[in-house]
Amino acid sequence: MIVRRAQLVLAAGFAAVTLAFLGLFAVGVYLYAATAFDFDVVGGEEVAADAAERGLATLRQGMSVAFAVLLVVLPVVSYAVAGRALAPVRDAYARERRLSDDAAHELRTPLSVLRAVLELALSRERTQQEYRSAIGTSLEVVSGLERLTGQLLELARLGDHQVRGEFVPVDLGGVVHDAIGRTVSTEVRASVHAQGAVSTTGSRDLLVTAVANLLSNAVAAISGRGDVHVTVTSTGGRAQVAVRDDGVGMSPEEVARATERFWRGRADADGHGIGLALVQQIAELHAGTLQLESRTGVGTTATLSLPMDLHRHGPVIDRLLAWRKPRSGRRRRS
Repeated sequence: MIVRRAQLVLAAGFAAVTLAFLGLFAVGVYLYAATAFDFDVVGGEEVAADAAERGLATLRQGMSVAFAVLLVVLPVVSYAVAGRALAPVRDAYARERRLSDDAAHELRTPLSVLRAVLELALSRERTQQEYRSAIGTSLEVVSGLERLTGQLLELARLGDHQVRGEFVPVDLGGVVHDAIGRTVSTEVRASVHAQGAVSTTGSRDLLVTAVANLLSNAVAAISGRGDVHVTVTSTGGRAQVAVRDDGVGMSPEEVARATERFWRGRADADGHGIGLALVQQIAELHAGTLQLESRTGVGTTATLSLPMDLHRHGPVIDRLLAWRKPRSGRRRRS
């Protein structure tokens, strides 16, 4: 609403100033022409005088029609130009609005849990162990809130075209190594198979975040115990990072909705339902794709595919960033 009002004000101001300038210019041209052809009729100069009068009448009529056309067309053109000029502001405002809406939506439940735990702890005198348990539960909730806030801020940041200015050559083997160190515990065996040195162009931090989210999903699918398999390959000018687990898997319906924000397939699923949505946006920012293959009871394979030569895809990325529409909903797991 604020951006729309600003667009209207800019369009109206620009159209008014332009019409006033063109109007004064037209009046000046007409007065100059009228003065230049304003002479007394002498002898047989009536024909020339009539021709001059007809010329001035035609000029006056043409200027009137042109001004009327401009009066209709110029405000429309001004509104369109103002809208294009304000597009970055509108996008930034929309991202902030989505961030605040998402935060209000997802912060409500953990804050309620935190309040309930603390109120219960203070309701009567308790043992030291009970207080420690309440504090431990509260810290877990706070840690979850920190992760949620970080993911929401990352989602909002990914709408910024300037992120592409941070792109550098990135070794995907190193990305996988860092992501494993961030997410995989000692109870999970992560096997990595890399097809030589495979690299892409992008933001290393964002790519580590994307792979870490895929690994977190895989670890959650096997309940924190078992094997997770990661392969790094390249084919047809594209680099691929595939994360496979032997966990619970997903149905086709769940796969179709897995990248929607805040969607969870199970009510008891951990996380906030942002992880795969974040991976999807990171993939799009790098002109890549995220593909999910899953069977219930068999497991899931998530494949992040990225171009090895990102420079050829620059215009494609710009179009993706300009026309990508935010998706909402609730998704399975983070």
